Amino acid sequence: MAPLFWTGKLSAPIRLLANANCLLSWITGSAGDAEAMKRHMKSGYEGEMSDDVRRYDELCLDQYSQIAHALIDGVDVDGLDVVDIGCGTGAVAFECLARGAKSVMCADVSELMLDYCRENARERSYGEDRIAFQLLGETSGQLESGRFDAALSSMVLGLVPDPEAIPSDAARLVRPGGLVGVATHGPEYDWEPTDAAFRAIPKRYVLGYRIEFWPQSEALIRDLLERAGMTDVRTARRKWTLDFSDPGDAFDFFCASSAAFWYAKIPSERRERAAAKLRSGFRRRGVDRVTHDIVFGYGRKAAP
Repeated sequence: MAPLFWTGKLSAPIRLLANANCLLSWITGSAGDAEAMKRHMKSGYEGEMSDDVRRYDELCLDQYSQIAHALIDGVDVDGLDVVDIGCGTGAVAFECLARGAKSVMCADVSELMLDYCRENARERSYGEDRIAFQLLGETSGQLESGRFDAALSSMVLGLVPDPEAIPSDAARLVRPGGLVGVATHGPEYDWEPTDAAFRAIPKRYVLGYRIEFWPQSEALIRDLLERAGMTDVRTARRKWTLDFSDPGDAFDFFCASSAAFWYAKIPSERRERAAAKLRSGFRRRGVDRVTHDIVFGYGRKAAP
């Protein structure tokens, strides 16, 4: 299970408030409901919490393509069969194909994300010999063990309650000596909009609701990869900022990239009003800059 308390950067009063809420979730027993956490995340990326995620590529593709480019800079995928765990709309997959990957299996728990990924593949004229798609359950169990030369996963690990799941799945899917690479949310990832959202969200709906987002450190990623049986483990961290002309644009980006799965405890008929309050909070605090802090980890599957 992921840590109970907040693992990233926040302003001091909001960190105190967030951790008090997480403690309350532990006292009431909801903190250990991993199945609910998985449902919330999946529902968000299926577009069930809000329509924001349907603007994912419009608002976020440049950012996720930059992360994909940086992730694949750390490996050589030329001629390899690759699996992209948590493919989203295909940023990693299409970067791999552009760099000469033999084929890519795009796997995700969200049918909506896979639909967008399929459409993007058609627009790029990639056929079934180069790209395939797999809807996942809670794990990658539908995919054959040892089938791939490389397993990559970008910006998924921080959204699952079991942080060991992604590295262990990746290790299972690759052949001995196969490559594993992950990119995930670092300690300062999106801290400005997260801080503003925590301040503005209607507290009566989220009282006792455990935060379901876990930024990661390089040390933790190294440990997870080593525990998954990886050798030659290495990590890196990169930070940059996204600047927006208006806090409303920063809010739209934040909602689309996160799929607003944090609306889970807000009644559907109240979400539009909550969104207006959050947008107002972003404007009031002048949130027009978003820090992106990405941790990268790589390793090879040890020979038996």
